[in-house]
Amino acid sequence: MEKTLTSFLKSKRAYSKFMRNLQEDGQYNTIAELVKGSEAVTKVSASPLVWAFVWRITPEKYPYWNDINNQFEQLLKTKQL
Repeated sequence: MEKTLTSFLKSKRAYSKFMRNLQEDGQYNTIAELVKGSEAVTKVSASPLVWAFVWRITPEKYPYWNDINNQFEQLLKTKQL
């Protein structure tokens, strides 16, 4: 999941924004920590993007991260088929 998320964010030109917000939030410092933490918290197959940080308080705001998350979830669904 870590490699998939990293590659996806880079392909969307969102990796640096994501990492900045992730580290500013302070709960996780790396994508590996985020993935591990999100898997421990939920049994539901939710995207780690949901657990990363509060989207509405970032410079990009909720609609940006919601769009990114929807695209990532779609990618995950196609990989499972």
